[in-house]
Amino acid sequence: VTFGPDVEEIGLYAFQNCVNLKTVNCDDALGIINAGAFKGCSSLESFDVSEATLATVGYEAFADCSSLKTFKTAETMSDIGDFAFANTKLEEIELGKNIASVGVNTFKGVVTLKNINVVSKNKEFSSADGVLYNKKGTAIVTFPAGITGEFNLPAQVEVIRASAFADSSISKVIVPEDSALNTIETKAFENSSIVAIEIPANVTKLPSAVFKNASALKEVTFNEGLTYIGSSCFEGCEALGSVKLPDSLHDIANSAFKNAGLKSLNTGDGLAKIDSEAFAGNKKLSDLYLG
Repeated sequence: VTFGPDVEEIGLYAFQNCVNLKTVNCDDALGIINAGAFKGCSSLESFDVSEATLATVGYEAFADCSSLKTFKTAETMSDIGDFAFANTKLEEIELGKNIASVGVNTFKGVVTLKNINVVSKNKEFSSADGVLYNKKGTAIVTFPAGITGEFNLPAQVEVIRASAFADSSISKVIVPEDSALNTIETKAFENSSIVAIEIPANVTKLPSAVFKNASALKEVTFNEGLTYIGSSCFEGCEALGSVKLPDSLHDIANSAFKNAGLKSLNTGDGLAKIDSEAFAGNKKLSDLYLG
């Protein structure tokens, strides 16, 4: 399909589930691809907007395009919506100088993605070794799910953004001793393949679902300073086995360790509150210390 010079906008869910659509080319007039415009076009293999004046790729615009391997971006692009490329087969993507917003879960489930490249003139984002950061390199925005092995967290990173490592194939995050990390946002490692991680002392709170359903997670090292573990934070971490929590911890929210495969648990000596179903479903739990 080729869109001619008079097409400026593609409407909401305009071509949803057009399963025989394979390629799309656009003229320079196209400015907006609205939410779900090509969602579920499972045969779509490539999409070229490099000659267009495209500004916006909307929510779920290409979600579930399970054959989409190539998306050639326009230099004019500024906004990419939530779940825009979820469950596609993209291997790499370049973000131009005008990209100002990348949604949460834009690349959710894209297990083939290994490289996000940001041009140096972009004012909001940067990239290194395929990973998407904010411009200053102090926040990880998206870690491509196709990158495997261990990841050395740069010392200057202060924030791991929501869903940044969700669905990723990473096995371990190595946190340096001089790490500036102080915030891990919700669902940061949800459904990831992570096996081991250390929570540095500067991280005082773990919000909801940070490691939810990270079923390979075996080892979490907690440091003094952590005060709160949010709801469903470690729910479904079936391989966790043993947990020793710091004395600084005061509050464990509902379902925090539900169905986590725990056999041994030490809550430390500072715990004041355990919320509903915090440890429900841990049928093998036999060694318990409540401070």
